[in-house]
Amino acid sequence: MVRSVVAQLADEILSSLDPQQRSVATALKGPVCVIAGAGTGKTRAITHRLAYGVDIGVIDPKRV
Repeated sequence: MVRSVVAQLADEILSSLDPQQRSVATALKGPVCVIAGAGTGKTRAITHRLAYGVDIGVIDPKRV
């Protein structure tokens, strides 16, 4: 039951992202370099990466 709730929350976090932003948000190992123009969603992708990582337990929220 807990796992399905976590998976649902993770899906909700990613649902508003386009495919390129989603690839940034789900790349949780190592650093990610996002190069794009103004207004393309870089900050949105990175903040969703943090939220997704915290939600699935890969990132410690105390270290953000």
